[in-house]
Amino acid sequence: MKRVAAGGAAAVLAVPLLVVVLFSGGNCQPASASTGQGSGTPAVSVDVAELPVQTVGDYSGVQLVNAAYIMNAGQAIGLDAKGQAIGVMTAMGESSLTVIDKGDAVGPDSRGLFQQRANGTWGSYEDRMNPTISATNFFKKLITVDNWQGLEPSIAAHRVQINADPYHYEKYWSGAVNIVSTLSGVQLDPSAGGPGASACAVGASGDYAEANGTKPGKWGGYDNGRIDTTAVVPIPWTTNQSYVGTMYLRPDAAAALTAMNNAYRAEFGSDIPINDGYRDFEGQVEAKRLYGGGAATPGFSNHGWALAVDIGTPSHARIAYYDRTYNWLVANAGTYGWVHPDWAKPGGRGPHEAWHWEFYGVKTNA
Repeated sequence: MKRVAAGGAAAVLAVPLLVVVLFSGGNCQPASASTGQGSGTPAVSVDVAELPVQTVGDYSGVQLVNAAYIMNAGQAIGLDAKGQAIGVMTAMGESSLTVIDKGDAVGPDSRGLFQQRANGTWGSYEDRMNPTISATNFFKKLITVDNWQGLEPSIAAHRVQINADPYHYEKYWSGAVNIVSTLSGVQLDPSAGGPGASACAVGASGDYAEANGTKPGKWGGYDNGRIDTTAVVPIPWTTNQSYVGTMYLRPDAAAALTAMNNAYRAEFGSDIPINDGYRDFEGQVEAKRLYGGGAATPGFSNHGWALAVDIGTPSHARIAYYDRTYNWLVANAGTYGWVHPDWAKPGGRGPHEAWHWEFYGVKTNA
């Protein structure tokens, strides 16, 4: 996603504010595809041709016109004022409220207010360069985010944008609230929807609560790589993989991975490519021969417990740090009990493997 600094500083012009209101709160239990459009402060449309002011904070002129287009797009599909402010905040963080006709090194095909990619998700080039259409498409995706109303605004935006830094948008929130308040004439309280106001349990990576079960280890009386074939099950969608073949896991790990794959497929339209699953002892010997120091000593691989997978690109290359699949996994895998171990993370002791994920499970009170 493109990063552009805000426009030049200028004084804020005062306008009458009609009423002081608070954003509504929200229960933040991860739910299935919440499509609620918000029940807080009603959204107000803005006359784009007759803005009440020409400058708000560091933003002026066409930037405020684009903010008005965003607000109107949110109001048109029934979002509340918090939804409008999330849209404005996101465009501030992506393009400084400017319709940009270029991307960056991470997303060279990114375009428009929201730096939307040419991946089929966000429509045509013309759609992505159109303030109303691009904002409408952003909002349509926002309302599919689980309980977006209860999330911190930056996390809600991150669920849509899949930014490398889930809290990238946080610094724009108060400015977005100021713009929405000023253009609508309805003063909104930035603290009510800002950082720390949500009951959501999200970590520093912007995900839901971390998986907190037990890391892979000995189970069922089996030794590493010596698990009976009756004790593992195939990962369902790998049975059609002609290139790397069928992969296997312990049943609970396979069930959790399948649930995670359903969410991934709903977002990206394809299954999570799996390059490796359970690796028996002979397979570990072969991996050591092929990859040397990049593979564990035979008998000590977490793949040998049928509790680890290697995730790939659609062509089954290894995924990289901060590509779209990696970012999605960071944001979502913990909910399903899957963990990127500390040694494999950027800055970890290594080997550095963006593709290696392990099943820890999630403890419950049951």
